[in-house]
Amino acid sequence: MTMKLTSLVLSIALPVLAWADDKPKPAKVDGTWLPVSAKLGDMPFPEAILKGMSLTLVGNKYLVKVDPQVDKGTWKLVPGTKVQGMGITGKVGPNKGKTIPTIIRHEGDKLTVCCGMAGKRPTKFDTAGRADLFLVVYQRQKAKEK
Repeated sequence: MTMKLTSLVLSIALPVLAWADDKPKPAKVDGTWLPVSAKLGDMPFPEAILKGMSLTLVGNKYLVKVDPQVDKGTWKLVPGTKVQGMGITGKVGPNKGKTIPTIIRHEGDKLTVCCGMAGKRPTKFDTAGRADLFLVVYQRQKAKEK
């Protein structure tokens, strides 16, 4: 995988980070999340890339791994948005210093994230015809039994 594609994946995978401490948490999202599907605009992400991705949420911090690179930062919910908005800020990695406007939907062990890669917050979870939107659906990784 090229460095450019890895950076793109990291910059669009971020959006699923933890709820800010100053807002009520709608559900417990801490843990490790693995992608089920992802696409940029109309282009699905290859299975090989998805297999190397993971998202870990702890409090309002996130860690995205796209083998072998990592991206770390913080995120918080954005009040006053029709669909739950989130602001993601990179602290370490290819998104250091960047804030990505995102929307999220959390349903049990499923987390859906849509990122506005051109700096504008998406309004719905649909990327058709929109090369500037990245959509990823995550499944919570089950804890391993001892």
